[in-house]
Amino acid sequence: MSTRIALAPVLLALLGVSTLHAAETAEIRGHLADAKGGRVYAGEVAVFLCDAKTGYPIDRETREPIKVDLKDQPLERFWHTLTKEDGTYAFSDVLPGKYRIVAQSWSGTKGMPKMPGKTSAFVLLHGTAEDVEVKAGEPTMVVVRQLGNHTLHIKNDPAEAAAILFLSLKPPIGDAILGPYGWGDDFVRHVIGITHMSHPEVMIFGLPPHRDVYATLINFDNSPGLGAGTFKAGEKDGIVRIVAGWSNAHHDPPPELVELTDHVAAHKIVAAEFFGPDEKFKYDFQARHKLAQELLENPERKVSVRTLGERRLADVLAALGYAEFRERSRK
Repeated sequence: MSTRIALAPVLLALLGVSTLHAAETAEIRGHLADAKGGRVYAGEVAVFLCDAKTGYPIDRETREPIKVDLKDQPLERFWHTLTKEDGTYAFSDVLPGKYRIVAQSWSGTKGMPKMPGKTSAFVLLHGTAEDVEVKAGEPTMVVVRQLGNHTLHIKNDPAEAAAILFLSLKPPIGDAILGPYGWGDDFVRHVIGITHMSHPEVMIFGLPPHRDVYATLINFDNSPGLGAGTFKAGEKDGIVRIVAGWSNAHHDPPPELVELTDHVAAHKIVAAEFFGPDEKFKYDFQARHKLAQELLENPERKVSVRTLGERRLADVLAALGYAEFRERSRK
């Protein structure tokens, strides 16, 4: 193959010209339904395409999952389409594979609001569709069904805005202080809604009955704020406790991590202790970052804590973080 021929697909991609053929991709078509399965006629609802295995949203340009981290996320990159007035939607040129679909809208907003921006404090979740299998050349019909008719009023503590809020039906694997490192696969795979909080509180509609709802948030800042909470749909107020280096944020661990945090602080335990003598780190945050990556690979991993015995790695990492916050606050 000549160099000119080999470079052709690359040049076409840079110019924004798709090299996919219809026979290699397929279309997903469908409509919205209420919790009882009845047809919903709602236009301008945002319908997101996500990877079924990881749960992460698909990048509309690369067609690859976008992993959420502590950096500012351009939500416009999330591959989404809008419903027509009759509640129908469609995705074209979808690669073969398994997907999940999540639909939601914002009161007073047509389509996808600018995030971050002045996002409505009233969010309607239209539901999900799981394990959507796409085969090349074959259209796939999918009904996105609302999970329920319950509501949840979420308030941040402290009352700070400018956060991205994630709602899931599965718990994270670790404390809020760990951020996305403490979410885990199940949490991400079962996300049912996401919004930018331009207000310190938000009302969520369309939640399932008799289910716990798990919320996490990230305040994007030079010193990110990290929050989490577990709620029952229908609660009057669900308080998301925000941990951050700010003067008005929470610095102390939750009750279940107090003993471990006290132990870590009293014995001046650092992350580098959990590696062998051949592993060298110039700064402790480098060792902590590596431990966090290992946590993602093995959420059930335990480590031996000096004079204390085995503890969950997720709890140890959280305790190290709270011990650092305490020391900063003390100084």
